[in-house]
Amino acid sequence: MTRDPDCIFCKIVAGELPATVVSRTDGLIAIEDINPKADVHLLVIPERHFADFREIGVLSGDEAKRMLDFIAATARGARPASRCGTAPATACTGSPPAPRAWSTRPRICWAATSITSSRS
Repeated sequence: MTRDPDCIFCKIVAGELPATVVSRTDGLIAIEDINPKADVHLLVIPERHFADFREIGVLSGDEAKRMLDFIAATARGARPASRCGTAPATACTGSPPAPRAWSTRPRICWAATSITSSRS
């Protein structure tokens, strides 16, 4: 596994920086975004360092499929983060957030790989 000592995502994967991990598989983790822009905003981070998304092309077909399958499974299982900073929402010391209608069709962008889902 390649690693950049200055990369924030490499530090998260190594456990050197805190993160709320919502899913993990060999070579990939999904974490809650610390500054969410939607009710569900997750980052999928490969354990292997990539300087930017263009480098993802070096993945073998099997690696790319495994990553996309992980992203899809993570998106299907994603739930809105709690408003008190803990996961799941029912772990809040106060009342959990009211149920919200939200799209199960995630928008995916690069921030390693970011999955977001907004209210409908």
